[in-house]
Amino acid sequence: SSAPVNTMGTPDTVKTYYRAGQLGTLSATVADVTSPHATGSLNPSTIYFRILRLKDSPDKEWSVPLSTFTAAASASNLAATEASPFWTYTTTYLSTDKLFEDGLQYQVKIFATDMVGNAGTGQSQIFRWDVSYPTAAVTVPVSTAIVNTLGVIRGTAADRDPILGDADTAASGVTGVDVAIQSQQSGYYFNGSNFGSSGIQWLAASYDVAAGTWSYSDGDLEGQLESGRYTLSARARDTAGNIQYNFSNGVSSFTFMSDKDAPSISITKPDLPAVKPAYTPAAANAAGVQGNSSDPLINGTSSGLLTDGIDIQLWYVQLPGGT
Repeated sequence: SSAPVNTMGTPDTVKTYYRAGQLGTLSATVADVTSPHATGSLNPSTIYFRILRLKDSPDKEWSVPLSTFTAAASASNLAATEASPFWTYTTTYLSTDKLFEDGLQYQVKIFATDMVGNAGTGQSQIFRWDVSYPTAAVTVPVSTAIVNTLGVIRGTAADRDPILGDADTAASGVTGVDVAIQSQQSGYYFNGSNFGSSGIQWLAASYDVAAGTWSYSDGDLEGQLESGRYTLSARARDTAGNIQYNFSNGVSSFTFMSDKDAPSISITKPDLPAVKPAYTPAAANAAGVQGNSSDPLINGTSSGLLTDGIDIQLWYVQLPGGT
């Protein structure tokens, strides 16, 4: 006869990262391949789980009485309960995400013995527990800028080791960044085509894993941008599935101003030809070139005029006869 075939379900045999809320219950299937349909071919009292922490040498295992990881000889057999087609185990430490430590690697094993003493073992993939959130930052535009174009939005992202300097811990790593852009004039969000969505719209940016940088561009955004105030937010996602939800003002979220309207300008001196057809050189010199300019508020925003932002172009017409 053959030993029971045990296959882990949660955690499974593939995933290498888990996050909060995903390991509240351990589960596995146990099959007696010799007598698959025979009632009572398995010995339920011998079906149990073990949880190993891999930072130790040798690995330590979970102890229920001690509520910590200890040497294998003192660890607990976590008795499985049948919940067809699975065998399961849960405890408060699992359901409240207190059993695993952020950044460390673990493995879960399932043991079973049939009625004639054949013992089988199954194990999960080695996985890392990651409950830290990655972060994104916006570098272009800068939070204090007034822009008249938004061709490319750029930034950085990081998923930092939860315990710096500890060789046993690591983060799962950033896998992507999303941006959201809200018009403060309408309160609506850019949806990839226009500012027509009342609910927040997260748009996927391009992410360079090696450089830790990201960028977002959309030709429709440039066409939809008008003078006014906009709130820009960026969030990062990691391999374990953690998604940034806290935003740092001025770093991952801020409001910037867009000024898409040209300032106005008028000439008051010299007078228009209809008012004063001609000037003598002395009169022209006395009058000089004078005028008014302004950059009025549009949708509550204006970038203002530069102190040296007025340019004047003069030319003359040579009349017949040299006058």
